[in-house]
Amino acid sequence: MSTGKKLRGWLWNALLASRSLRRRLAYHLLYRYPADLDARVPLGEGLSSPLFDQEFGASFAEIFLHQEYAPMLEAIGTPRRWIDLGCYAGFFSLWLEWQRRRRGERAPSQALLVDANASMEDWIRRLIAMNGLESNWNFLRSAIAEGRGECEFVERSYMGSSLGGLDKTPGLHTRVPVLDEDELFRIFPPPYDLLKADIEGAEYELLLHYRRLIEQSRCLCLEWHSWHAGRGSLTQIREIAEKLGLRMAEELQPARVLPSGDQTGVLLFVNPRFSDQHAVA
Repeated sequence: MSTGKKLRGWLWNALLASRSLRRRLAYHLLYRYPADLDARVPLGEGLSSPLFDQEFGASFAEIFLHQEYAPMLEAIGTPRRWIDLGCYAGFFSLWLEWQRRRRGERAPSQALLVDANASMEDWIRRLIAMNGLESNWNFLRSAIAEGRGECEFVERSYMGSSLGGLDKTPGLHTRVPVLDEDELFRIFPPPYDLLKADIEGAEYELLLHYRRLIEQSRCLCLEWHSWHAGRGSLTQIREIAEKLGLRMAEELQPARVLPSGDQTGVLLFVNPRFSDQHAVA
């Protein structure tokens, strides 16, 4: 063994002899460089998640521990093809796949996960690869907004990212691609069993400017936010949805008041115009 290798070995042994240094090193590896460790959280059913921090843990708890979307499956069954708008850490889609496997669904799922936050892309692609879903799941970095090209987007922590102008909370201002329906249909052709949207106020833009996408979806799971651009709160969202021919099937999460005084909740709509010929076998 060379002198250099011996010296490096001695230095590492000296450093790791200290319990406090080992703990600090373990902390930084786990929470700052988890991808290098391939650390994961086993979920059962052959699925797992990359090790997550407290921020992602809040989303995980809502979906997996509190089962906030369980009533949706009781109403519509388990979808096979879905679009996850505002996918954040991808836990909603992972939960759907977990539920499908628990219920013995054998046909492979197909999903498109969409988020405008740049920091989500590597995480989502790692989650997809970790579970061997690369051939059936994809990720697209885009925002739901009016028009084409790019739009202003503000990245914030704890699921608070949104279109510019919707929320005055400080964050990182960026420009992101606007989700184009034609591109979406090319990447992930319709029809869809479920369109889920948790996009922090951009649900107003979704209902106004993505009619074709909605028409090609059997169900719409929509988290609404009282600060959307229409400023008409829940009443306006329901009115627009009804004009599109959607029928509200269930209030999955009743309106709740946030510390800011704003309100949010989750609605499930079904599309009566979704023809039987669209049904995915």
